[in-house]
Amino acid sequence: MNESETTRLIEDYCIHRIRRESIELQSYQHVSREPYAPVAARMREIGEEIERTNPEFFSGCCEELNISATTAYAKFKDLADELFKDQDNGSRGVSWGRIAALIAFSGRLSVHCASNNLEDLVPSIIGWTSRYMDTKLLPWMQDHQNWDGFMDFFDRNQAAARAQESLTGFVRTACGYAIVGAGIAALGMFLRR
Repeated sequence: MNESETTRLIEDYCIHRIRRESIELQSYQHVSREPYAPVAARMREIGEEIERTNPEFFSGCCEELNISATTAYAKFKDLADELFKDQDNGSRGVSWGRIAALIAFSGRLSVHCASNNLEDLVPSIIGWTSRYMDTKLLPWMQDHQNWDGFMDFFDRNQAAARAQESLTGFVRTACGYAIVGAGIAALGMFLRR
C-alpha cells in the first residue's frame, strides 16, 4: 500500500459526497464520477450507509462542532485521536469500522466546507485524513491486509450490518456529547471493537 492509494480513496469519497449535494468544485474535475476501483465503490456504499442510518448525527455534526477555517484542523485531529484511542475495556482503538467512520466524517466535513464558503479547506481535509492514516494507522492497516482487508471486513453481503454495528455506540455518545457542548471526544465511542 502506498500513500497515493490512500489519498486517492479519500479524495474519491470526499468529492463523491460533495457532488451528492449538487456542488461542483473546479479543482476536482479530474475525479471520476464513477468509483475508480472496487475499494472506492465499497467505501462509497459504507459511507452512505453510515450516514443513512444516523441522519440525526451527520446532518448537524459540523454545525454542532462550530467548524471554521481557524478551528477545522484542531477539531479534525482531536476527533481522529479520540476515535482511534484504545478503549477502557482493553480493546484496540483501530478497526476497519473506525477507519470507515473517519473517512465518512471527512466526507461530511468536506460537504460542510464546500457549502459554507470554505471550499479552500477541502484539499486540506483530504490531506489531513490521508496523512493521519499514513502516519498513525498504517502499521495496523498493513497487519490487516491493507485495503484488501477493508474489502474482506465489509464483505458486500455483510456491509450494511457491519456499518450499523460500527455506529451504535458512536452516535449515541456523540449526540449526547454535542448537546452538553463538551466537544469532539465523544466521537471516540464509534466502535467498541
